[in-house]
Amino acid sequence: MNEMTTALVTALKAVNHQVPCIIDALVTDTLPAGKQREFGGLLIALGELLKEYADAAGGAPIPRRGPAMPLK
Repeated sequence: MNEMTTALVTALKAVNHQVPCIIDALVTDTLPAGKQREFGGLLIALGELLKEYADAAGGAPIPRRGPAMPLK
């Protein structure tokens, strides 16, 4: 795994780790506006990183190990 892939996977894991707590706090109306903005910024940064990753691949398929995981 190259450095860019490692950075993307790390960012995805960080967001994935926070999602359940964010959902619970949103459902219970206990997520402060500041935390909403902070998480929104994290999602935006993740999106930008993913776009950069795709651009760097130049449309070429990214080699993977193991079976493909379908997008839902």
